[in-house]
This record gives sequence, C-alpha cells and structure tokens, in this order.
Amino acid sequence: GFVLFATTIIAKPTPDVEAVATGNTKFALKLYDELNNEKGNLFLSPYSISTALAMTYAGARGATADEMGRAPDFNLPQDRLHSAFSGLKSGLQEISMKGGVELAIANALWPHKNYPFRQNYIDLIVKNYDSAGQGLDYANPETARGIINRWVEKETREKIKDLIPSG
Repeated sequence: GFVLFATTIIAKPTPDVEAVATGNTKFALKLYDELNNEKGNLFLSPYSISTALAMTYAGARGATADEMGRAPDFNLPQDRLHSAFSGLKSGLQEISMKGGVELAIANALWPHKNYPFRQNYIDLIVKNYDSAGQGLDYANPETARGIINRWVEKETREKIKDLIPSG
C-alpha cells in the first residue's frame, strides 16, 4: 500500500517515476484482488514483488519481455523503466531519512555460480537496484538456502526469518 501514495509524498517526482508508481499501484490492486480470496490474513509488499520482477525483466527480450512487462503494468520502455525504479527507490529512501518512518529496501540476485550473465545486465542491476547478490551453488540447495535466509534476516533486522523453508 505504501507505493500507492508514493507520487504524492515524493517531492517533484519525474514523469517516469510517476509512471512506475502508477503501474505499481495497478499491479498491487490486481495482486490483492487475486490473493484476497484466500483464508486468513494477507500481508504482501507489491513494491518488493514488482521490483524483483523488474530486475528479471531487465534480462528478458522478445516475446518473454512482452509478457513479463504486461503482468506488473510496466508502462515504460526498458531503457527508461529501470532508472525510474531507481528514482522511486531514492524518493522512498528520502522519506525515511526525514524521520518518522523506518524503511529498508534491499534487493539481491542469487544466480547459479556457473551461469554467465552478460556484464551489461549486471551493471544495470547494480546501478538501478543496488543489487550485488552473489553466485551460489544450487547443487547444494540447503547451503544456498542458508546464505539467502541469513542475508534476508540481516537486511530485515531479523523481522523475516527462514524466508525459504527447508526442502
């Protein structure tokens, strides 16, 4: 729900940042509508989900990119979308630095250690999403799971534990 109001609290957002915030709001409402039929409480971070999708979308091309861009309402071309996500993140961090709100935003890639990503993709992710995840050996899934879970616990000040359960 926080991204829903991002453009009204971020001082002078660019049109691209406004477009990302609007797309995130549409995505959040669609996602909530899909998940709201489940029993029990519902807690989710549409901003986190759309950011993760944007990071993977950055590496997609052709029909895959077209499909990936539709679901989360990415309404900007790739050459503008990722810098707009970066601008939105910066605006949200500015709000946190002003006090009254504690906000920690952390993203990471966890590719297989032997997968050869293109350097321009890695550079785009580091520049726009501050992500510097490491390559892991998924042949040993419990070790990889432990590394990711410890990172998540640290980044969330131990509010999220065991994100990826055993097995």
